[in-house]
Amino acid sequence: MQDLDDELLGALISVQHLAGQKAWPFFIIGAGLPNLPGKLSATRTYSERLFDYRTIGALDHASAADAISLPMNRLGAHLETDALRALVTAADGHPFFLQAYGKAVWDVSSSKTHDEASSTAQVASRLSRAANQLTVARSSLISKGLI
Repeated sequence: MQDLDDELLGALISVQHLAGQKAWPFFIIGAGLPNLPGKLSATRTYSERLFDYRTIGALDHASAADAISLPMNRLGAHLETDALRALVTAADGHPFFLQAYGKAVWDVSSSKTHDEASSTAQVASRLSRAANQLTVARSSLISKGLI
């Protein structure tokens, strides 16, 4: 939700506020990055009182490994132990990074079996991009407070 433009976000917050006052059955259920509550408050100062925020923290090592390996295994793919360990360590248990790294491995795999984790240069090469082109995505993650 943090990527919605301010006008749309403001409209949603205003409608939710009015719906609460009039007891209308209107609800906003959304997900966002850790900076979302701040963005909501910046859009409408009263928004902090409208919403119930739930934080999803980092997963433990076993749960993080399952988050990557179980979906792959269900589809008949396999990730070698060292590669899985490298991905889980790099993600540090953060669900967003687990999803992003898992997708990157899946997307670059032809055989859907990896015996080692791909480096940034290898991922960039497989995506037919220069490694420095991946810095735009990294900068975006930094600006959103993820890195």
